[in-house]
Amino acid sequence: MKAKTFFSIAILIYLCLIYSSDSWAPDISTAFPTQESTYTVTLTNADTAYARALPSICFGYCVQARTSVAIYVVNTNASAWYTADGTNDMTATETYWTIKAGGSWCKTGVILSSVTLYFQSATAGTVVEVIADQ
Repeated sequence: MKAKTFFSIAILIYLCLIYSSDSWAPDISTAFPTQESTYTVTLTNADTAYARALPSICFGYCVQARTSVAIYVVNTNASAWYTADGTNDMTATETYWTIKAGGSWCKTGVILSSVTLYFQSATAGTVVEVIADQ
């Protein structure tokens, strides 16, 4: 019984030493946001989709219009707003979400890779502000 206990303790100590050494320590330097990037997207024409790619590794983002106008956002593909003949189809409500005039929207606590956001507004000249954690 004593030999088994000693052997178990020896293995436990050995594993603790291996996993606590610097060479085995995981690199967590990329696991947390280290900086914020701020972007603006000018929606020159009304009812036209404009794109903004987020950083290649993104830990969250916030979106708002600079002025008090509603904006529409989709993070899959801007083609979801258009019919086969190229007509803008804002009636497809399941493809986008609305940030109401004066509002903002944040997605935090995630790790995103290679995401592009697409924006539209019924008001020409709308400026969208995006802050992304990377």
